[in-house]
Amino acid sequence: MSIAQGQAQGRVRAAPAPRAVSGLLSKLAGDDPVTSALRASARRMIGVAVFSGVINILMLSGSLYMLQVYDRVIPSRNLATLFGLSLMVLIAYLVQGYFDAMRSRMLARIATLFDAGLQESIHSALATLPLRGVKPVLMQQPLRDLDQVRTFMSGMGPTAFLDMPWIPVFLIGLFLFHPLIGFTALLGTAAIISMTLVTERISRNATKTASDLNAQRQVLADATQRNAEIVRALGMTDRLTARWSQANERYLQENIRATDVYANLGSAAKVLRYILQSGMLGMGAYLVVADKASGGIMIASSILMGRALAPVEIALGTWKQLSAARQGLTRLRAGRRGSLKY
Repeated sequence: MSIAQGQAQGRVRAAPAPRAVSGLLSKLAGDDPVTSALRASARRMIGVAVFSGVINILMLSGSLYMLQVYDRVIPSRNLATLFGLSLMVLIAYLVQGYFDAMRSRMLARIATLFDAGLQESIHSALATLPLRGVKPVLMQQPLRDLDQVRTFMSGMGPTAFLDMPWIPVFLIGLFLFHPLIGFTALLGTAAIISMTLVTERISRNATKTASDLNAQRQVLADATQRNAEIVRALGMTDRLTARWSQANERYLQENIRATDVYANLGSAAKVLRYILQSGMLGMGAYLVVADKASGGIMIASSILMGRALAPVEIALGTWKQLSAARQGLTRLRAGRRGSLKY
């Protein structure tokens, strides 16, 4: 390892500064440890995907319960059937809650293992970057990027993407209720997904700029704290306060701009989902009046539509964290403006 480090340092001295920094950690810690950690996390995600499958199957219990209540219990007025169905759906909900908690705990542990697997590389980078003439704004960036990725991996974001493959299953169920209901749900799902793509396109630059300005603000604050005595002795407190205020103001403006984008698109997606669910009820009512569907199908289709769109809505709600985590991975792996290339 020492020989490899010596060779790496020799090559670094002969290379330009940004290029030297970009290859530093990969030479210290081996070939792309971030990719290796991501692959290990992906293998662990297989178990989480199995739990997600069970959870999504159990999500059908609410729609099936309403279908049976409206089509069997109410016409027959059979309380024993109602009690049996209620007991079964209660057990299904309890099992679903247990598996949901287990999935969240597994994601938290996968994120922790991802972080732990990169600690040596991150620490080597933090210890070596100041010796390589890296800008102060970039010295703590690897640690911040790792924190962003770990936070996203342990949150609700991955569950949305694990649930999305089950959207076609819910759509097939809606088509089985009635083709008209299925086509309405298909169009609504396409509209929600299109809004997700629009969110990605519009919010990319705003999130990136806000993240950069936040890093600059944090570096300035850390520098002021470390050199507090010198700053006060030289009478530079007012000047540094003005600089920090300007940096903080720029960050707040960009953060508000990014937040406004997410808020507007998220609210639009929520309103669209409400319209689709109400439209599904209206479509079901039309089919009931036309004697082409039962009242149970009308209620069950609305519930099933909400279940189908839930992962997309969660993805929209966590898109800001996803963008930050993706940018962090990009900096950790490929580097950006002097950042590390892991």
